[in-house]
Amino acid sequence: MANALSTPLRAAGARVPELRSALTVRDPIPHRSPGGAAGGTVHCAMLPTYADEADWIADSVLAAWRGAAGMPGAAPEHIPVDRRPTTAVLVRVRSQIPAIESALRERGLPVEVVGLGGLLDTPEVRDVVCTLRVLADPTDGAALLRLLTGARWRIGPRDLVALHRRARAIANARRQVAADEAAEISPDLLDEATLVEALADLGPAQAYSAEGFARLRAYGRELALLRYRLDQALPDLIADIERTIGLDVEVAVRAGRDGAGDAGLARGHLDALGDVAARFSGETPGATLSGFLSYLAAAEDEERGLAPGEVEVVEGAVQVVTAHAAKGLEWDVVAVAGLSRGLWPGPVRNSDHWLGGLGVLPFPLRGDADGLPELALDEAGDQRAVARAVTDFTDAWRAHDEREERRLTYVAVTRPRRLLLCSGYWWGEGTKRPRGPSVFLREVYDACLDGGPGHLIDAWAPEPTPDATNPTAEVVLRAEWPADPLGGRRPALAEAAGLVRRLMADGPAAALPGPVGPVLAGPVGPVLAGPVTPIGSTAEPVEPAEPEVDPEVARWQREADLLLAERAELTRLSGAVEVALPGALSVTQLVALRRDPAALARTLRRPVPAEPNPYARRGTAFHAWLEQRFGADRLLDLDELPGAADADAAPDEALVELQERFLASEWADRSPVEVEVPFATVIAGVVVRGRMDAVFARPGGRFDVVDWKTGAQPTGPAADVAAVQLAVYRLAWAELAGVPVDRVGAAFHYVRHGVTVRPADLLDVTGLTAMIAQLPEDSAQH
Repeated sequence: MANALSTPLRAAGARVPELRSALTVRDPIPHRSPGGAAGGTVHCAMLPTYADEADWIADSVLAAWRGAAGMPGAAPEHIPVDRRPTTAVLVRVRSQIPAIESALRERGLPVEVVGLGGLLDTPEVRDVVCTLRVLADPTDGAALLRLLTGARWRIGPRDLVALHRRARAIANARRQVAADEAAEISPDLLDEATLVEALADLGPAQAYSAEGFARLRAYGRELALLRYRLDQALPDLIADIERTIGLDVEVAVRAGRDGAGDAGLARGHLDALGDVAARFSGETPGATLSGFLSYLAAAEDEERGLAPGEVEVVEGAVQVVTAHAAKGLEWDVVAVAGLSRGLWPGPVRNSDHWLGGLGVLPFPLRGDADGLPELALDEAGDQRAVARAVTDFTDAWRAHDEREERRLTYVAVTRPRRLLLCSGYWWGEGTKRPRGPSVFLREVYDACLDGGPGHLIDAWAPEPTPDATNPTAEVVLRAEWPADPLGGRRPALAEAAGLVRRLMADGPAAALPGPVGPVLAGPVGPVLAGPVTPIGSTAEPVEPAEPEVDPEVARWQREADLLLAERAELTRLSGAVEVALPGALSVTQLVALRRDPAALARTLRRPVPAEPNPYARRGTAFHAWLEQRFGADRLLDLDELPGAADADAAPDEALVELQERFLASEWADRSPVEVEVPFATVIAGVVVRGRMDAVFARPGGRFDVVDWKTGAQPTGPAADVAAVQLAVYRLAWAELAGVPVDRVGAAFHYVRHGVTVRPADLLDVTGLTAMIAQLPEDSAQH
């Protein structure tokens, strides 16, 4: 089928390989089509509306998941992640995404919308961004209302009206004061009645419901605490918001025992937002919160103007991604959506070429000019010849655009390994005329009609009559407000909560046998972190809340008790709590992985602030002195502050002595080629980030990477563990400099002792990969 789609490309001279029969599907997914028939390897469908297409895609994906796992009728969250086929839905334009995402989520399928615009649409990121907006602009009522009426606070209409009345009362009182004292106050300030002000001063409790007043008061206190932290760096502020509004815990408890669900995706979304904030802060001089919010607004409105991030295949979720971003990737199951006229291929616009669009670079100035239409004016001797040349150029542009659309379609249909779904629809959202199948869907239909092995036509809706109207225009949208955060899951969760309550009534959670610590799940297998004492696992029953306790706080306490009891029961049943190895690690964390996987697992599962270290400040000061000496002026990552890992660094009064000892060392008179070099490298599928202190050149095109240590020199096994840091530095510099790794040496210089240590047999990329992929057996059980 892909060969049929690409035949016109080869006829036009494009270098598109013809796929051999050896590349056909060898491992088809045993599943059923949405209509109940036995599934094949290529399915196509033409549906009446865009909503019907979204439902067909979601039903087909769910059937494929169940078939691949051999679990007919299973809910998606009950299918183990390692038995779910990797899945993607490819779209032509982002306007297709909402309906498809909604249909997938309605069936319980975890979804990741790829791209910054998609990131901003995820619920957890939206909550953080709305909180940022409220902190930056107290008059942003839309953001505040979303938070107040959202799943966390669920403030109802009556309490919202009371809050608005309170805001108006505050504004009226301000006007009265201005009139009585003849004060000159800005009219804008007098007229503004912000809900944020009302949250800070709610007025009489009788104006609200009892529960609503308690929630509003709690949220007002929360906002006040966050305002005190507005002077922080953007990544730190975002992390504080996550902790304050409970998102860090929320995304953690959303995972099932086997990692099912989309909690990992949610955590990844929050981490991605933090990365965006860090990049914005690092690349924007004088970065501010308001500037960052403007940047996010531009990303949401004009995402095509932003550089797309790298797309990676994610296991255990359905990725919704544009076809342009899917190049070079493969999934087990791929749905190509929206193969309808006017959508895929899209309309040809003259504004896309340089004669019709003022913002388009002239083709002769582009690096790919050889593959673009040429405006031949050299032999045009009069206006008529010029007009013919322009017409020929426009026709050539139209043919070029059609070829590019066909290339994109070829890319899309060659992404799946096991199952391809192609679909279109007649009626789009808000369209007055039916679209119908595009030329590409027609070609897929013809291939399926010819009866190829595994090629099936699931549905093919007839063309609407000439007087037909768009049926989606007659659909009345309905929604519950305030929305139930549990939705259709409420009955099951209510039953589970009842079981937990009965368990608590039978005996304290601490009496459950066999608590063990968290498990660090690497790419190959888990590593037990060893016994720990669970929080709240005392032999004493939980005391009931005192009557004077705030109702909201009492509710939190009850929920915490239920979560602790549930965790204890899961621990008893599973024998271990699994902690997923994150997709990105700092060099410090990688060293900790080699030193003690158990400790790293506990840290990843329950991060706590590091104990204040008076020595780290001295190490930082020494590194800053070296930067000035070497003429460097670089920004530092928070988790890579120089000296932060020197647990035995020198006391504060020893800075001068450290400087003198360095000046007496072999490195004092040498000039580095680079200092404070940030890097990110991929080892065993994990992104490792860090910062090298200094790189020195040696004769023969060789280099030395040196890490300054202000602490004591380790010995024995501790020295071997520390050498992991140098192994990563050596590999990273070899990649950055484009030289073989054997041309890069690495050393620790212990400044206080004047000793340079060059560990022998540093791990190469194979050794580092093995360290991550196959964690040491002797640390598997403690």
